[in-house]
Amino acid sequence: MKHAQMYSSVIELMMRTSKALSQRELDKQKELIEKHIKIEMGLIKRISEKIPQITDEKVKLLLNTILADEKRHHKLPKQVLKVIIRGETITAEEWLDMMWRSVPFHGAPGG
Repeated sequence: MKHAQMYSSVIELMMRTSKALSQRELDKQKELIEKHIKIEMGLIKRISEKIPQITDEKVKLLLNTILADEKRHHKLPKQVLKVIIRGETITAEEWLDMMWRSVPFHGAPGG
């Protein structure tokens, strides 16, 4: 079911033209992702601290599996920010750069 939803999202992303995010929208998304990263870091830390104290091997195995999954998943929010959000955002600085980059003397007298 999860994979079907992911495939649907991929198809939707490929079929539509996305608009650039404003700086405000980017900041909001960035804040949400950074909050998610902090929560995950806290969970990873707590599980890592508890595992050595566990004597039941079945519980220890499950916690180690969860920990490995969380560590693997921890990379995803950073990639989301970089690939999806950052890829669709144009900052004011980038607009100015695009506008003036190819202009001789960058708008100054002398050209």
